[in-house]
Amino acid sequence: MKTFQGIGVYGAIAIGKATKYVQKVTVRRTAIPPNEIQAELEKLKTARAAACAELTQIYQTALQEIGQEQAEIFEIHRIMLEDEDYNNAISRIIENEGLCAAYAVAVTGERFAAQFSALEDKLLQARSADVEDVSNRLIRHLTAENTAIPIGTGGEKSILCADDFSPSETVMLDKNQILAFVTVYGSRNSHTSILARSRNIPAVIGVGSKFLDSITIGELLIVDGHRGIVILSPDDTTLEQYQ
Repeated sequence: MKTFQGIGVYGAIAIGKATKYVQKVTVRRTAIPPNEIQAELEKLKTARAAACAELTQIYQTALQEIGQEQAEIFEIHRIMLEDEDYNNAISRIIENEGLCAAYAVAVTGERFAAQFSALEDKLLQARSADVEDVSNRLIRHLTAENTAIPIGTGGEKSILCADDFSPSETVMLDKNQILAFVTVYGSRNSHTSILARSRNIPAVIGVGSKFLDSITIGELLIVDGHRGIVILSPDDTTLEQYQ
Protein backbone atom coordinates (compact mmCIF):
# COMPACT_ATOMS: atom_id res chain seq x y z
CA MET A 1 0.00 0.00 0.00
CA LYS A 2 1.27 3.45 -0.90
CA THR A 3 -0.25 6.90 -0.39
CA PHE A 4 0.15 10.08 -2.46
CA GLN A 5 -0.86 13.48 -1.13
CA GLY A 6 -2.42 16.00 -3.46
CA ILE A 7 -5.27 18.49 -3.52
CA GLY A 8 -8.85 17.30 -3.29
CA VAL A 9 -11.01 19.33 -5.66
CA TYR A 10 -14.31 17.53 -5.09
CA GLY A 11 -15.19 16.05 -1.73
CA ALA A 12 -16.13 12.49 -2.57
CA ILE A 13 -14.55 9.03 -2.49
CA ALA A 14 -14.02 6.61 -5.38
CA ILE A 15 -12.64 3.08 -5.37
CA GLY A 16 -11.68 1.40 -8.62
CA LYS A 17 -9.03 0.23 -11.04
CA ALA A 18 -6.48 2.58 -12.54
CA THR A 19 -6.32 3.58 -16.19
CA LYS A 20 -3.59 5.80 -17.61
CA TYR A 21 -4.40 8.50 -20.11
CA VAL A 22 -1.63 9.73 -22.40
CA GLN A 23 -2.55 12.89 -24.30
CA LYS A 24 0.76 14.26 -25.55
CA VAL A 25 0.79 15.31 -29.21
CA THR A 26 4.30 15.12 -30.67
CA VAL A 27 5.31 18.03 -32.90
CA ARG A 28 8.48 17.99 -34.98
CA ARG A 29 10.47 21.04 -36.08
CA THR A 30 9.91 20.76 -39.82
CA ALA A 31 11.21 23.24 -42.39
CA ILE A 32 8.90 24.47 -45.16
CA PRO A 33 10.23 25.42 -48.64
CA PRO A 34 9.67 29.11 -49.48
CA ASN A 35 7.20 28.25 -52.25
CA GLU A 36 5.00 26.36 -49.73
CA ILE A 37 4.80 29.10 -47.08
CA GLN A 38 1.48 30.46 -48.33
CA ALA A 39 -0.04 26.99 -48.45
CA GLU A 40 1.07 26.45 -44.84
CA LEU A 41 -0.61 29.70 -43.80
CA GLU A 42 -3.82 28.56 -45.51
CA LYS A 43 -3.55 25.23 -43.71
CA LEU A 44 -3.31 27.14 -40.43
CA LYS A 45 -6.39 29.20 -41.34
CA THR A 46 -8.41 26.04 -42.08
CA ALA A 47 -7.31 24.38 -38.83
CA ARG A 48 -8.23 27.49 -36.85
CA ALA A 49 -11.73 27.51 -38.33
CA ALA A 50 -12.19 23.83 -37.47
CA ALA A 51 -10.95 24.38 -33.93
CA CYS A 52 -13.34 27.32 -33.48
CA ALA A 53 -16.25 25.18 -34.65
CA GLU A 54 -15.22 22.44 -32.23
CA LEU A 55 -15.07 24.91 -29.34
CA THR A 56 -18.57 26.10 -30.20
CA GLN A 57 -19.81 22.51 -29.89
CA ILE A 58 -18.00 22.03 -26.59
CA TYR A 59 -19.48 25.29 -25.31
CA GLN A 60 -22.99 24.04 -26.11
CA THR A 61 -22.30 20.72 -24.35
CA ALA A 62 -20.93 22.49 -21.28
CA LEU A 63 -23.83 24.96 -21.29
CA GLN A 64 -26.33 22.13 -20.96
CA GLU A 65 -24.42 20.20 -18.31
CA ILE A 66 -22.76 22.78 -16.05
CA GLY A 67 -24.41 26.10 -16.89
CA GLN A 68 -23.35 29.32 -18.54
CA GLU A 69 -20.92 30.57 -15.88
CA GLN A 70 -18.60 27.58 -16.22
CA ALA A 71 -19.24 27.10 -19.94
CA GLU A 72 -17.92 30.62 -20.61
CA ILE A 73 -14.35 29.31 -20.40
CA PHE A 74 -14.80 27.74 -23.83
CA GLU A 75 -16.01 31.02 -25.26
CA ILE A 76 -12.81 32.51 -23.82
CA HIS A 77 -10.85 29.74 -25.54
CA ARG A 78 -12.44 30.69 -28.86
CA ILE A 79 -11.48 34.33 -28.29
CA MET A 80 -7.92 33.24 -27.46
CA LEU A 81 -7.81 31.20 -30.65
CA GLU A 82 -8.69 34.31 -32.64
CA ASP A 83 -6.39 36.67 -30.68
CA GLU A 84 -4.41 38.88 -33.05
CA ASP A 85 -1.13 38.82 -31.07
CA TYR A 86 -1.26 35.04 -30.74
CA ASN A 87 -1.95 34.47 -34.43
CA ASN A 88 0.57 37.03 -35.63
CA ALA A 89 3.26 35.35 -33.54
CA ILE A 90 2.45 32.00 -35.18
CA SER A 91 2.43 33.47 -38.68
CA ARG A 92 5.79 35.20 -38.14
CA ILE A 93 7.46 31.90 -37.29
CA ILE A 94 6.06 30.31 -40.44
CA GLU A 95 6.96 33.24 -42.69
CA ASN A 96 10.27 34.39 -41.19
CA GLU A 97 11.74 31.07 -40.05
CA GLY A 98 10.19 28.81 -42.68
CA LEU A 99 8.84 26.32 -40.15
CA CYS A 100 5.68 24.24 -40.25
CA ALA A 101 2.45 25.56 -38.72
CA ALA A 102 2.16 22.87 -36.04
CA TYR A 103 5.62 23.66 -34.69
CA ALA A 104 4.92 27.40 -34.85
CA VAL A 105 1.76 26.89 -32.79
CA ALA A 106 3.61 24.73 -30.26
CA VAL A 107 6.38 27.32 -29.77
CA THR A 108 3.94 30.22 -29.56
CA GLY A 109 1.72 28.36 -27.12
CA GLU A 110 4.67 27.62 -24.85
CA ARG A 111 5.75 31.27 -24.89
CA PHE A 112 2.30 32.66 -24.12
CA ALA A 113 1.68 30.02 -21.43
CA ALA A 114 5.01 30.88 -19.79
CA GLN A 115 4.04 34.55 -19.70
CA PHE A 116 0.84 33.73 -17.82
CA SER A 117 2.64 31.35 -15.46
CA ALA A 118 5.09 34.11 -14.50
CA LEU A 119 2.31 36.44 -13.30
CA GLU A 120 1.68 36.84 -9.57
CA ASP A 121 -2.11 36.72 -9.83
CA LYS A 122 -3.22 33.09 -9.26
CA LEU A 123 -6.25 33.42 -11.51
CA LEU A 124 -4.13 34.77 -14.36
CA GLN A 125 -1.59 31.99 -13.78
CA ALA A 126 -4.42 29.53 -14.43
CA ARG A 127 -4.76 30.99 -17.93
CA SER A 128 -1.54 29.18 -18.78
CA ALA A 129 -3.49 25.92 -19.01
CA ASP A 130 -6.06 27.60 -21.23
CA VAL A 131 -3.38 28.72 -23.70
CA GLU A 132 -1.96 25.20 -23.77
CA ASP A 133 -5.44 23.77 -24.34
CA VAL A 134 -6.10 26.15 -27.24
CA SER A 135 -2.69 25.46 -28.80
CA ASN A 136 -3.01 21.68 -28.47
CA ARG A 137 -6.44 21.80 -30.10
CA LEU A 138 -5.02 23.73 -33.04
CA ILE A 139 -2.09 21.33 -33.33
CA ARG A 140 -4.43 18.32 -33.38
CA HIS A 141 -6.31 19.82 -36.32
CA LEU A 142 -3.08 20.66 -38.13
CA THR A 143 -1.71 17.15 -37.70
CA ALA A 144 -5.07 15.30 -37.88
CA GLU A 145 -4.01 13.59 -34.67
CA ASN A 146 -6.46 12.86 -31.85
CA THR A 147 -8.94 15.50 -33.01
CA ALA A 148 -11.89 13.88 -31.25
CA ILE A 149 -10.31 13.94 -27.75
CA PRO A 150 -10.99 10.22 -27.19
CA ILE A 151 -11.34 9.82 -23.45
CA GLY A 152 -12.80 6.57 -22.24
CA THR A 153 -11.90 3.26 -20.71
CA GLY A 154 -13.89 0.92 -22.92
CA GLY A 155 -15.31 -1.28 -20.18
CA GLU A 156 -15.96 -1.07 -16.46
CA LYS A 157 -15.72 2.31 -14.80
CA SER A 158 -12.20 3.15 -13.75
CA ILE A 159 -10.03 5.89 -12.27
CA LEU A 160 -8.31 7.94 -14.95
CA CYS A 161 -4.71 8.96 -14.19
CA ALA A 162 -2.80 11.54 -16.21
CA ASP A 163 -0.20 14.28 -16.10
CA ASP A 164 -3.00 16.81 -16.29
CA PHE A 165 -6.32 17.47 -17.95
CA SER A 166 -7.13 20.53 -19.98
CA PRO A 167 -10.47 22.28 -19.35
CA SER A 168 -11.94 20.87 -22.56
CA GLU A 169 -10.78 17.34 -21.73
CA THR A 170 -12.35 17.67 -18.29
CA VAL A 171 -15.72 18.74 -19.63
CA MET A 172 -15.66 15.93 -22.23
CA LEU A 173 -14.97 13.18 -19.68
CA ASP A 174 -17.62 10.48 -19.96
CA LYS A 175 -19.06 10.03 -16.47
CA ASN A 176 -20.45 6.67 -17.56
CA GLN A 177 -16.89 5.41 -17.96
CA ILE A 178 -14.91 7.01 -15.14
CA LEU A 179 -15.21 6.93 -11.35
CA ALA A 180 -12.70 9.70 -10.68
CA PHE A 181 -9.47 11.18 -11.99
CA VAL A 182 -6.01 11.87 -10.57
CA THR A 183 -3.42 14.22 -12.05
CA VAL A 184 0.26 14.81 -11.45
CA TYR A 185 -0.10 18.57 -11.85
CA GLY A 186 -2.81 21.15 -11.21
CA SER A 187 -3.96 23.82 -8.80
CA ARG A 188 -7.14 24.41 -6.83
CA ASN A 189 -7.95 27.55 -8.85
CA SER A 190 -7.46 26.00 -12.28
CA HIS A 191 -10.40 25.66 -14.66
CA THR A 192 -9.87 21.90 -14.59
CA SER A 193 -10.50 21.88 -10.83
CA ILE A 194 -13.52 24.15 -11.13
CA LEU A 195 -15.03 21.99 -13.87
CA ALA A 196 -14.43 18.80 -11.87
CA ARG A 197 -16.37 20.31 -8.97
CA SER A 198 -19.13 21.54 -11.28
CA ARG A 199 -19.50 18.05 -12.79
CA ASN A 200 -19.34 16.29 -9.39
CA ILE A 201 -16.36 14.18 -10.42
CA PRO A 202 -14.19 12.94 -7.52
CA ALA A 203 -10.68 14.18 -8.22
CA VAL A 204 -7.30 14.66 -6.61
CA ILE A 205 -4.75 16.81 -8.42
CA GLY A 206 -1.11 17.72 -7.92
CA VAL A 207 0.00 14.34 -6.55
CA GLY A 208 3.56 14.72 -7.83
CA SER A 209 5.75 13.48 -10.65
CA LYS A 210 6.37 10.00 -9.22
CA PHE A 211 2.70 9.02 -9.25
CA LEU A 212 2.28 7.76 -12.82
CA ASP A 213 5.42 5.61 -12.64
CA SER A 214 4.15 4.10 -9.38
CA ILE A 215 0.86 2.74 -10.72
CA THR A 216 0.01 -0.07 -13.12
CA ILE A 217 -3.09 -0.30 -15.26
CA GLY A 218 -5.73 -2.29 -13.42
CA GLU A 219 -4.27 -1.60 -9.97
CA LEU A 220 -6.85 -0.85 -7.28
CA LEU A 221 -6.91 2.79 -6.16
CA ILE A 222 -8.79 4.78 -3.56
CA VAL A 223 -9.34 8.45 -4.41
CA ASP A 224 -10.21 10.46 -1.30
CA GLY A 225 -11.35 13.88 -2.46
CA HIS A 226 -11.99 14.99 1.12
CA ARG A 227 -8.42 14.55 2.32
CA GLY A 228 -6.76 14.96 -1.07
CA ILE A 229 -5.03 11.58 -1.01
CA VAL A 230 -4.73 8.63 -3.38
CA ILE A 231 -4.05 5.16 -1.98
CA LEU A 232 -2.48 2.52 -4.23
CA SER A 233 -3.22 -1.16 -3.60
CA PRO A 234 -4.91 -0.56 -0.22
CA ASP A 235 -4.66 -3.29 2.41
CA ASP A 236 -7.83 -5.09 3.49
CA THR A 237 -8.36 -2.96 6.59
CA THR A 238 -8.04 0.35 4.69
CA LEU A 239 -10.25 -0.89 1.87
CA GLU A 240 -12.93 -2.01 4.32
CA GLN A 241 -12.87 1.36 6.09
CA TYR A 242 -13.33 3.25 2.84
CA GLN A 243 -16.02 0.91 1.57
